[in-house]
Amino acid sequence: MITRYWKEFSLLFLIQMLEMRVFWIVTVLFSLIVPIVMVLGLGSMGSGQNHSGLLYIVTGSTVVSLVTLGIVSLSQEMAQMKIQGQFLYYASLPISKMSLLIAVLISRLLIQLPGILVILFGGNFLYHLGFNTSIWTFIIIFLALFSLSGVGGVIGLALDPQIVPTLASIVLFGVLFGSPVLIPLHNFPVALRWIGLLLPPTYVADALRGSLSGSNEIPMPLDIGVLIICTIVSFVVIVRGVRWQLR
Repeated sequence: MITRYWKEFSLLFLIQMLEMRVFWIVTVLFSLIVPIVMVLGLGSMGSGQNHSGLLYIVTGSTVVSLVTLGIVSLSQEMAQMKIQGQFLYYASLPISKMSLLIAVLISRLLIQLPGILVILFGGNFLYHLGFNTSIWTFIIIFLALFSLSGVGGVIGLALDPQIVPTLASIVLFGVLFGSPVLIPLHNFPVALRWIGLLLPPTYVADALRGSLSGSNEIPMPLDIGVLIICTIVSFVVIVRGVRWQLR
């Protein structure tokens, strides 16, 4: 069974990458420009900040990019695929919905990955933060995207494509402002702390800081556990709970 899913994913991933072959250069360049501007903008934001404040700014900017990819980009991609009738084509093939979802997610992540790495390593170089990159850093990046895929997938598949961009943006800002991404959790009002603990970006940001600098407010096993649970829930919701219809 593992061999079957791997073969499905490999072929679907290749299809997704080939579909982007015409505009991938523009996408990669755009994904680099925004992070470079963010990293340079950190110069003014970071003046007077201590090491902890700069750590939150750099890792928080990375989480913002991942959340945007998981909610806004994925929802718009799914809505576009629905409009074009691509799901009818894929439904005629002996493949699983999960293989298609993972292929779409990873192909988009690879296109955006240069920009995400620019934020991390550019901020580290600019502020001498002393990051210790490990395999956990990349595992957390993938878990961050997968854990939020349920939100982006439901918005893109279950709603009218005309309202998808607006609703996805509203959800994005709600999730980001409710999570301690750029500031510590203990600086939040008490009521917002409880809301923040219910949102995946809280655990993404904390786990990312822990993997890079060992600075955690929440135990790392709990961060990873919550992200794995959110990933499983996301896949179950999209694969079983949402009808992949054309209209």
